[in-house]
Amino acid sequence: MIGKRVRVLRGDHYGQTGEVINLAQNVRGIKEPVYCVWFGGTESALLFKHEMEVIE
Repeated sequence: MIGKRVRVLRGDHYGQTGEVINLAQNVRGIKEPVYCVWFGGTESALLFKHEMEVIE
């Protein structure tokens, strides 16, 4: 997933596209992977895999 271009499917960033830049570490109480998606500038979000789709 890292380095892939994705579109957000739900939440505050619905419809935006961005790039998965890394896998978030030390997210307490969450067993599934959480990815950091960068949208440009200083805007980014932590998302689960099922909250985004790969477009490139």
